[in-house]
Amino acid sequence: MHLTGLALSLTLVGCRGQDLSGTLQPGQTWTYRVLAPPMRYVETVRATRNVPVAGANGVELASGLGTSRLAWKNNVLYASKLGTTFYEPAIPLWSRTEMKHHGRALSFGRTSPVAGNLTPPPAKPVELTINGQKLKLEEAVIVLTGDGPPREIRTWIHPSRGLVQQEERVNGRLRIQTQMLTTQSLAQLEASPKVEPKSPE
Repeated sequence: MHLTGLALSLTLVGCRGQDLSGTLQPGQTWTYRVLAPPMRYVETVRATRNVPVAGANGVELASGLGTSRLAWKNNVLYASKLGTTFYEPAIPLWSRTEMKHHGRALSFGRTSPVAGNLTPPPAKPVELTINGQKLKLEEAVIVLTGDGPPREIRTWIHPSRGLVQQEERVNGRLRIQTQMLTTQSLAQLEASPKVEPKSPE
């Protein structure tokens, strides 16, 4: 399974349980801080078009790490594509109830079975510092198993801001983490200088 870039796909701000076609429009952008050891950099995500996901009206989002397709349905965040991988059926990434998944993953012309167990947020929200602000967040975790090592995807949701942080871990080791920085208009994005990836000093 190839999940690189999945965190940058989840910029569904403040639209939990709503029709995404009315809240995300092509050309909308978000800025995320990315940590992919040993690299750290800033990445921009753009909503490109509306697409069906899990029987709901979702969106396709694009960044330098690829494209993803997501939708909220009945307060569950689903993904039918993350980076280079398509999922049939779509996998749940966040929910307030425990969920199990059984299906297949398609990547680079290869199909493999995939299973997942999603653990919902605990009763007490966790507190994280995001972009200099302390926020109370609801964290859900899904563990995916298939033809490779287990992969853990952690997703932190804020009640009004939506998804503000996500991590992917493989065998317990951090592969990628993203934190939301800003929401930008297209004009602001075009006026901003490009930030190149760099290693920490």
